[in-house]
This record gives sequence, C-alpha cells and structure tokens, in this order.
Amino acid sequence: MQLRVFGNAKEQYAALQEKLKRQFAFNKYIPELDSMNVSLDFLTQNPHLLNISGELKEKLASASDITKTLQSKFQGAEEIKKFSKKENSI
Repeated sequence: MQLRVFGNAKEQYAALQEKLKRQFAFNKYIPELDSMNVSLDFLTQNPHLLNISGELKEKLASASDITKTLQSKFQGAEEIKKFSKKENSI
C-alpha cells in the first residue's frame, strides 16, 4: 500500500530539482516584467541616448540581469505548481 501511495516519490522530486536547476525559457507572459526587460535592454544597448556614465551602465546591466533572474524564478514556481497539481491528482 505504501509503495502505491508514494510510488517513486524520491525519483520524482529529484527530477523536479534537476528541472529547477536548469535555466528556463520563460513561457508565461507578464506584461510589466516584459516592459521592464525591454526598457532595460534598450537603455543598456543605447547608453548614448541618456549620456550614461560607467557606474550607471553597470547598474542598468545589473537591473537587467535581475529581471531575467526573476523571470527564471517565476518559471520555477510554475514548474513547482504543475508538479504539485500532478501529485495532488494521484
């Protein structure tokens, strides 16, 4: 009975952990986050438009990296949600 209820839980959780370690191609559209990414990328690629100094360039690049990391975290949360729904349906 216990094997049937828990099945191969260790393997499933290990697979989920591996999936979360990889970078995701973000597939859930969040308009505000997308706008922020596009704006930051544009400013990073065109610093001459605002006469941006070296320190500000670094901050823009850092902010862009942070928003991309945030996208990845959201995708990880989606994967966990899917996994949880799948587990609850068993």
